[in-house]
Amino acid sequence: MVAGLQLFYTAFAVYGIARWHLERRSLAVPRRLDHAGALVAVSILVATIALSDFASWASWVELTAVAVSILANWLTALLIVWCWPFWIAANVLFGILFWDLELWGLFGMQFLYGALSVVGWWTWRRAASATPLTRPDLCEPARA
Repeated sequence: MVAGLQLFYTAFAVYGIARWHLERRSLAVPRRLDHAGALVAVSILVATIALSDFASWASWVELTAVAVSILANWLTALLIVWCWPFWIAANVLFGILFWDLELWGLFGMQFLYGALSVVGWWTWRRAASATPLTRPDLCEPARA
């Protein structure tokens, strides 16, 4: 399930790049693009639920980690600075899961991802306070 999540991260990356490209050019984001993003998010969540057996606590941790990752991806695509605490939470949850599964390499990577999330959060907050934006606090999606 976690490997499949990586494929959806790619789809979310394409969605985010398209949104960021339009917003950077001050163009309206078509509703069909947002519908595509919602479809990707719902597909990830439905696939996660369908593939989980929920026989152990680890299944619930995995579902929660995937759901938090979906939210973090969505917020990142919308350029909302508060995506970063959700990325950090996802790193913690995946760290717990990988520890339980004794996947030490993946467990260790969560520390790197967590550190990158802290740097990203700090960088986005600093940029938001230093640059006049159409949405200075980055708490609301841009509307063209």
